[in-house]
Amino acid sequence: VEITARHMDRDTHVLAYHFDSINPKLCGLLEEMRRRRHCRHKARLDALARRGIHLPDAPVPEVPGRRHLAQALAEAGLANSLQDSFRRYRSEFSSGAPDSGGIPMIEVLAAVNDAGGKAVLAHPPQGTTLEGLRTLKGWGLAGLETFYPDFSRSWTSTLRAWARALGLGLTGGSDCHGVVPRVPGYRNIDPALAEWLWDSGGNRSSSGGMPCLALSGAN
Repeated sequence: VEITARHMDRDTHVLAYHFDSINPKLCGLLEEMRRRRHCRHKARLDALARRGIHLPDAPVPEVPGRRHLAQALAEAGLANSLQDSFRRYRSEFSSGAPDSGGIPMIEVLAAVNDAGGKAVLAHPPQGTTLEGLRTLKGWGLAGLETFYPDFSRSWTSTLRAWARALGLGLTGGSDCHGVVPRVPGYRNIDPALAEWLWDSGGNRSSSGGMPCLALSGAN
């Protein structure tokens, strides 16, 4: 599962692997994340309405995200594509209710660990530092998403070196949230590098699993 956390005054994504899917603490945190997503979705719709744009027939996903709204605008003929939606309605997409941002990072990491999961910092942005990662490890961070479609070779190498220095595991992936622009398999990781995810009894299965695209909305 991908969770939007708040850290250093910005939304930051955390990937949680192999957790107890009925853990009360983590389930409560995910419910709070869904609530915040709906608040932000409504704020964006209100901003569009002030511009005279209404989408009465657009479905509201269980976990609504920016991509869902962009798709609805494109399907309604109000934009030529997803990317055109993001460009044309940049101001409206930036709208949000006061409490619609990410959940504090320390709370997210605590909840994932409480559920027996492994927390990974998703696509660490430029500006991430070794000392900053050291702090996150102290809070319960277990790994870094090091292999990512938009990363340069030098940034990947830097992240690998930092992960090695701090004893953090490595993950990677396509960051697929729809058919385009990143399909599953667009970016891979050597399976041997990801074996740590299954260590220490980390082979729990989640009940009632759903396809990754069904609930995607991190963007």
